[in-house]
Amino acid sequence: MASGYGLHGGPGRCFPFWQEVLACYVVNSDAEDNSGTGRKKCGPALEDYYECLHHKKEVRTTPQHQPPKLVGTSS
Repeated sequence: MASGYGLHGGPGRCFPFWQEVLACYVVNSDAEDNSGTGRKKCGPALEDYYECLHHKKEVRTTPQHQPPKLVGTSS
């Protein structure tokens, strides 16, 4: 959820991943350094956060399920 709160008022399911991304940026970036080293070093953490939000890797790696066959129907 965009507000940071989950469905039942607690933190959202991806909030711990977001905290990890922010902590990585704080540790690996400087105010004077505009080279983007923080972005490069925090790529894996950001990737985990995006996966938590969108589940694209999970959908891609999970085999497609076929619809169940109904018992007692003739085809």
